[in-house]
Amino acid sequence: MISDHSSGVDYFQEFRILSVSPSASTIFIQSKLDKKTGERIVLWKDIQREIKNADRIRNGNKSISFMTDGDFEELVPLRILYHPGIVLDVIVASQEQEAAITPASTSSAQNSTRESSNAAQLQALVHSTRHDGVVSATHRFNDLTIATMETMNENLATQSTVLEREQQKFLQGHERLLHGAHLKGDMVQQQLQISNIDNYIMDELRMLDAPGNTFNNNNNNHQLYTIRLLQQMINRQVILENRIQAVMTQNYELHEYPIPRLFIVLPKAPKRRDKIIQPLTKQFRLYFLCEC
Repeated sequence: MISDHSSGVDYFQEFRILSVSPSASTIFIQSKLDKKTGERIVLWKDIQREIKNADRIRNGNKSISFMTDGDFEELVPLRILYHPGIVLDVIVASQEQEAAITPASTSSAQNSTRESSNAAQLQALVHSTRHDGVVSATHRFNDLTIATMETMNENLATQSTVLEREQQKFLQGHERLLHGAHLKGDMVQQQLQISNIDNYIMDELRMLDAPGNTFNNNNNNHQLYTIRLLQQMINRQVILENRIQAVMTQNYELHEYPIPRLFIVLPKAPKRRDKIIQPLTKQFRLYFLCEC
């Protein structure tokens, strides 16, 4: 640190050696200005230059500690605060008191160092705990966010699959309906053609059965036989078409109206004649439940 000479005023700290005699003369040591903190200080090495074997400093019965930083570590070089107008006592470790004073001084220095170390460890532990807590909370939040997004994605994928299946079912049902409509139209046209042929055959039969017909009997019989065969073929075709129509109707009903799978059996209310004829017989009735 650099002393303040710009103002032309020197600030001296007054010290007195306590171990020599109570009436010992005092020593003035110049203080210095700490430009970082703006406080006046006295360097410990300046005191040791003037007072050999200087061990510690007191203000009456109060010990003067070295200045420390925010982590309670002693500042380098060692220093004490400037006490204007106060005579500070310097305790010197003499030859006779060296054995008694040195252990106390060493113990005091060790205690001070131990306290500083404990304080630094405590502050580091608090900082580490806070940091770990923040990191742990951040990790938990990130894990929760990722799990929520994964669940939402799974739900969306499931819903999309269900919608695609429903759309495919709808398209298939629509195609079946269109195909059934075309088949039904074709069947109506065929029925009209069959009806026309049937009418034509009936007219021919009437003409053959009419009186005064000039055809030969053999030819008439042959034509009648042919016409009857044709009539049978037409009737069989009509029966087949009716069966096909029934099968198509049944398939449509099975597709649109599924067979009920839920049912319940309840006792049937007995009639009077049942009580007389079969008094010990119980009757039940099966009821199907709608799934809609």
